[in-house]
Amino acid sequence: MGGFPATGSPDLTDRDTDSHPTILSGQYDDGSDPTQRAYRIVETSSALDTVDLIGLYIQSGYADGNSSLGQNRAAGILNTGLLKMTECRLSQHFALAEASSMINEGSAAKARLMDVITTQNLGSMPEVVNKSGA
Repeated sequence: MGGFPATGSPDLTDRDTDSHPTILSGQYDDGSDPTQRAYRIVETSSALDTVDLIGLYIQSGYADGNSSLGQNRAAGILNTGLLKMTECRLSQHFALAEASSMINEGSAAKARLMDVITTQNLGSMPEVVNKSGA
């Protein structure tokens, strides 16, 4: 869960994702070279318990890698399990192949997205792809 201030002893009433963004970034350097980023930021695969992502900014994945390893797709999130996203932002991702932001894939994959924004993503469209058996 993101959106808390970095000081004091915050509780849920202090949570504000716009004022206190919690960023998961694929950027490894100063940002001047967009190719110096992780192929993917988040990978979820739990089929038993739901993974909850709440109030996170997931950004700057750069999926330009080996296609046989899947490193050229889903620069933001690859979900093969149970995922619930609330108040999240997927931004500034690039993918050579399908889905710059997110792929929901596999017979066990179920994703529930509420108030999720995708912005400034480049590469293959659409930004989010559902390839699940559900």
